[in-house]
Amino acid sequence: MMKNIYLAFILITSFYSRSQITVGLRDGYWLEDMPPGSYIKDTNNEFDPFAGKWVWTNGDEKVIFKLEKVVHYRYPFGSYEDFMIGNYSYTKDNGLTIVANTINQSLSLNPDENPMFAFITKPGSSIDFYFNDIPLDKDDCRAIFEFIPGSTTQMTVRFKNPEVISSIEDPNNPSPPYNYEFTIPQGIILTKQ
Repeated sequence: MMKNIYLAFILITSFYSRSQITVGLRDGYWLEDMPPGSYIKDTNNEFDPFAGKWVWTNGDEKVIFKLEKVVHYRYPFGSYEDFMIGNYSYTKDNGLTIVANTINQSLSLNPDENPMFAFITKPGSSIDFYFNDIPLDKDDCRAIFEFIPGSTTQMTVRFKNPEVISSIEDPNNPSPPYNYEFTIPQGIILTKQ
């Protein structure tokens, strides 16, 4: 009985924490409470410079980020929003070893069905994505892309772990300690292709 309650709690908590991302607070308003037809639009095209294919190579290693602007996405509760989604790949040995590859695996524009997504926050030379490190099974991390000063074709990316790392331990099935590392190298310089 206790095990069933524990499992139900984990499933509900997992669903609630993941679904809060798309139905969360935007500019002081709860997206799901906005009147049907409301539209959070990228009116100044802040996302546009970040959209595209971004590549880093180092010898036999290669990282690719595919960042895409989604326009006028309709949520089930009737409001609309512009946002970014992203996918990535990381290969070694000149492409023979695939460390991670999420490119072309999701055809959905739903932000919850992509390993990376970003909402309008503030204008500037950087963008902060929610990032899921798929090989390490790490959700709710961040990938911060920032243009190199004076450039529109090169930017850095760095990764951050969640501010709060929570886990519910099952005494019968302990989980391994949290891995603070990331699959993709930190601080790499990406070039727009």
